[in-house]
Amino acid sequence: MSNETRIPSLDGCRAIAILLVVYSHVESARNAWSARAFDWGTLGVFVFFVISGFIITTLLQREREKHQSVSLRQFYIRRCFKILPPLTLFLAAMAVLSSLGLSDASGRSILFSFTFLRNYLPGPSRVLHHLWSLSVEEQFYLIWPFLFVTMSRRAVCRLLMVVVLVVPFIRLFTVLRMGTSFTVGLSWAGWHTQQLADGLAWGCLLAIRRDDLRSTRFYRWLSTSYAALLLPVIVALASYTYPPIVFESLGKTLIFACTALCIDLTILRSESVVGRFLNWTPFAGIGKISYSLYLWQQLFFFARSDHPYQWFPVGLVFLLPCALFSYLVVEQPAVRIGRRLASRGRNPLPAIAAAATEP
Repeated sequence: MSNETRIPSLDGCRAIAILLVVYSHVESARNAWSARAFDWGTLGVFVFFVISGFIITTLLQREREKHQSVSLRQFYIRRCFKILPPLTLFLAAMAVLSSLGLSDASGRSILFSFTFLRNYLPGPSRVLHHLWSLSVEEQFYLIWPFLFVTMSRRAVCRLLMVVVLVVPFIRLFTVLRMGTSFTVGLSWAGWHTQQLADGLAWGCLLAIRRDDLRSTRFYRWLSTSYAALLLPVIVALASYTYPPIVFESLGKTLIFACTALCIDLTILRSESVVGRFLNWTPFAGIGKISYSLYLWQQLFFFARSDHPYQWFPVGLVFLLPCALFSYLVVEQPAVRIGRRLASRGRNPLPAIAAAATEP
């Protein structure tokens, strides 16, 4: 997203999400009690899901408003150049480290990562396990834009409402079916897209219906009241919900819904104390490099600990340079190339006229 169209506070929200993930894995590397007591990393991933749904839908809406249509060709070119080059760099580094006996990632597992199916088949390589969440998002990118441009606005909203209502019951059914073998945060079944689709859907709904939401009397009051500070408290409390049957059905729903509201309120109140902090250049900068941080942090904190570069706090020394190199040398140039390629006319492959024109 260019600077001209950058949404205030959103990079700060990304920063919070990635810092939760990094903190969780740092604590795991140290075998600290806080890592055993609470999975901060999963909460950070949940925030990323809501942000992704919101951003992608906002971009699709802006393109439709500007061109009266949405080009799936342009969308997928931009996404490929955003996601694939930094991922390729990371996986190439894993291949080199594995050849030197410094990583547990096999060649087969590295190649399999490009299928974006690690949320269903995580494999034995722990250094690549974090790519499960990227797989969820890539599956979302594959399906959602096509639905957005081929369905009416009303139909899209109805579909999203079905998702946010049905997915908690899918999670509930999964817990009941697996019984004691289901462990919150550790069970592969909890990584499946159908178990997490409502997180992305809440973000999509926020992007589509936020003007309607902001026009309600209650939300206008909430957006100017200190009561809004209760929302992150609810998110934190919901994250501690137990047993699994309650967390999977109710806890995650509260986390996703309240996170969506928190994101919108930080955008609305970007001039508040919290908003100014989220938009503070150093903090927002963490959000800008969050994708590269996400890719590399697993290597230094949550993989095998028998290599010196994975010992705390040595990993902290290596993480930032690797993430900055990935962002500045690979990610940003690739994004610019993708934008140029995507902007080379809309005529060769006609854009799909958006059907979402009715209220």
